[in-house]
Amino acid sequence: MSRKPFHLAWFISKGYGPKGWRNQWGGPNAANWVKPDLLVSLAQNLERAAFDYVMIEDSCNIPYTYKNSHETYLRYAVDSPKLDPSVLAPFMIQATSKIGIVTTLSTTEYNPFLLARLTNTLDHVSDGRSGWNLVTGSNDGGAQNFGHERQFPHDQRYDMADEYVEVVQKLWDSWEADAMVIDQEQEIFADPTKVHPVHFEGRYFRSRGPLSAPRSPQGHPVICQAGGSARGRTFAARWAETIIASAGSVAAMKAFRDDIRAQAAGFGRNPDHIKVLS
Repeated sequence: MSRKPFHLAWFISKGYGPKGWRNQWGGPNAANWVKPDLLVSLAQNLERAAFDYVMIEDSCNIPYTYKNSHETYLRYAVDSPKLDPSVLAPFMIQATSKIGIVTTLSTTEYNPFLLARLTNTLDHVSDGRSGWNLVTGSNDGGAQNFGHERQFPHDQRYDMADEYVEVVQKLWDSWEADAMVIDQEQEIFADPTKVHPVHFEGRYFRSRGPLSAPRSPQGHPVICQAGGSARGRTFAARWAETIIASAGSVAAMKAFRDDIRAQAAGFGRNPDHIKVLS
């Protein structure tokens, strides 16, 4: 009897932060959480278990909503502190060979060119196993860390993210697949006719391009998204290749997936190319 393969991924809750520090199972890693060893071991075990990818959650904000203070959050390590997942990812990549490594990066915290370059680099060093968990930010504290008065309104963040992904993809595509020649006899490293400025001018973002690095093994690192709102689902249907969904029943899972597939078809995409993981 034939069986259809299914997909598995692991969500690293609380990102690159302390794990089990108050529990006996936390062991010596509880005090040494800043080192990558525990999460590298996790990636190796998930690869051995045939998981498709591991996604590293992240946020740049120490919460302060409870009692208008960060005291409780830091006292008990609630959603904080967190180190940068894009530094952790290369350690996980080097220690594995098959599993995808998906890094959370926010469109309101990274310049599009910087993000395009970073994700392109991660895809190169992983031989095409890199992914970008695309988030738009959610709280005012995080926005204030980057010099803004408050976070942009919910739907506007997705409008901005639509444009953001458009320019990032143009930068990823600014080198043609065969542009890097590396012909020692002819002394040609790259064919300049196959590297193109993008001259992107949008409402929110602009970039001259081209990207300062050749096209990565996948062309585009895999885009992961987890928006559950109506606007978030539309955004995911347009851009995402894997979607993390939250649903309380099988019927709700099917309804979410049907909605994504219908909207993706409306954008001219093949719905079968999108994997929804509930």
